[in-house]
Amino acid sequence: MANYQAIVSIGLQDWLGVEVPLDAFVSIADTTTVAQIVTWTQGWCALIDPVTDAMGVQAHFKLQFPSTGLKTAPTSPGSPVEQTLLSNYKQNGSIYKAPLDLPSIAQAKIVNGKVNPSDTDVAAFTGYLLALTTGIQGVGKFGNILQAVVDNSITFRKHRKSENKKSTTVIG
Repeated sequence: MANYQAIVSIGLQDWLGVEVPLDAFVSIADTTTVAQIVTWTQGWCALIDPVTDAMGVQAHFKLQFPSTGLKTAPTSPGSPVEQTLLSNYKQNGSIYKAPLDLPSIAQAKIVNGKVNPSDTDVAAFTGYLLALTTGIQGVGKFGNILQAVVDNSITFRKHRKSENKKSTTVIG
């Protein structure tokens, strides 16, 4: 039995509408079920409520585990994280598309400035969310089941978050 580290994050909002997270690190056994995680998190929420004036707006449980299957170093030269593969999915019961934005699309997957539609790696990546695999199903933001890939495109993010954190305060 393996144990993994996880982050339990409870969103709390004060009477002014300001929302902040309460994050706690926990260890979780790999045999723990989703139902047990939900029950544990709801039990902790019940203990948080009496000691805060804020209201709870959301709860997240983020599991951390080894990311096997990914590169151990970026391809050089390669795409910057701002250059992305934007895949749009058709959703069950909705007229709206569900987007998925993959940072740093591999240059080899781009042909004449567009995503290569016949690339087997792109098809496998985008199709993975469409299959029900070991109880996991790809859904849109509001829980609608993904039905098909509508389109793929190359997009560019405007700025990296770390660039936005630069200070402009002059001290002197």
